[in-house]
Amino acid sequence: MKSTSTTPEALRASEQDGVRLADAHRRAEELRMLLDVGRAITGTLDLEEVLDVSAGILAELVDASNSFIMLHDERNDELRGAGCSNLGWREAFRHVRLPLSGPSIAAQAVRERAPVAVDDVSVTIHARSVRTWMYGEKSLLAVPLLVRDSPIGCIIVDDVRVPRAWGEAEIERVTLIAHQIAIAIANARLYDDLRRTYAKVAQAQEALVKRERLAALGELAAVVAHEVRNPLGVMFNSLASLSRLVPLKGDAKVLFDIVGEEAERLDRIVRDLLDFARPNPPSLATRPLGPLLAEALEATTRDASQVRGVLEVDPELHEIPLDERMIRQALLNLFSNGVQAMPKGGELKVAARLVSEDDEPWVRVDVADRGGGIAPEFAERIFQPFFTTKATGTGLGLAVVKRVIEGHRGRIDFESTPGEGTTFTLLLPAREEDR
Repeated sequence: MKSTSTTPEALRASEQDGVRLADAHRRAEELRMLLDVGRAITGTLDLEEVLDVSAGILAELVDASNSFIMLHDERNDELRGAGCSNLGWREAFRHVRLPLSGPSIAAQAVRERAPVAVDDVSVTIHARSVRTWMYGEKSLLAVPLLVRDSPIGCIIVDDVRVPRAWGEAEIERVTLIAHQIAIAIANARLYDDLRRTYAKVAQAQEALVKRERLAALGELAAVVAHEVRNPLGVMFNSLASLSRLVPLKGDAKVLFDIVGEEAERLDRIVRDLLDFARPNPPSLATRPLGPLLAEALEATTRDASQVRGVLEVDPELHEIPLDERMIRQALLNLFSNGVQAMPKGGELKVAARLVSEDDEPWVRVDVADRGGGIAPEFAERIFQPFFTTKATGTGLGLAVVKRVIEGHRGRIDFESTPGEGTTFTLLLPAREEDR
């Protein structure tokens, strides 16, 4: 039988082929991960998502245990946690703060604008770091994030298994990723700046349009007040005289009452128009809100026999800064809106209590009716002047309410379910210094 044997040259050639193949696989995997980083960076302008995804790929790229990304806070001159490859530490790491003047490896890399490697943490001052002890780090590598040679943050990779020497190839890979991440951060910040600028321009334009509309409305209101109020006064006087001079019965009385009701409606339209066209700033004084709520609710439901008003006021709710006249007007408008939403009767429930928002005290007033609710297609328009779904409405009631509440530096919102009712919510500052 003929035997075969492998020569040393053949073995060496086979080993070299294996090494070349493994090296080719490694380079292909590195290119794949670099491509993943590029896709993550260009696929979104959400900075938080970019940083978390990049941190995860970076840890895999250099076979590190964890990867962290910190950004420079210029106002406080510190580095703050922004991205982390470890999902379990991600939220906690966002609260990490490192002073730029401190001894941390991240601060050193940013100050020197160059990578800093620590092969064995245990023999350096970093062994006493709380973060190093918490994460169990054995070795560290920090690479600065630079945009036009200006540091905007830092990348940190660690190894919690054993101390390791960070080779030039690994440092070069991390530096390459750092360049991509720095560009992504700059782009995301530019996008945020543009978005904020656009929002400010839109707000300024909206305010300008609103001022022009109010100016035109003021001129219109002055004309209406002059041209309509005088004839209305004559009509009211004539109706009062006729009611004394002529005995009214049957159809004559019905027609007489219709004329009176329509004259009152015209007068109410003129009043609403004048109220809305005079945007006077509130004159604040410390007053109790509970009696105002009770007075307005009683006045609104007095003639609405089928509507029952229910008032609940938190006993801890005392005096708050408000313009009594303007708040009374807003409450009357809002309560009237609730009564009109229930033509067949029901319960108008008003609840007022103290709440805390952003560690500041506010007064919350909920006004709930059991009417037909607001159709979804009308939800965005109900606070617009002259918008109404009522046959006899002026469309100014809720617009006046919104202006009064915002004049007090408060907010108004609502929730509505068609067929079940609507709840309007007012938020007013409980202290004058909150304005």
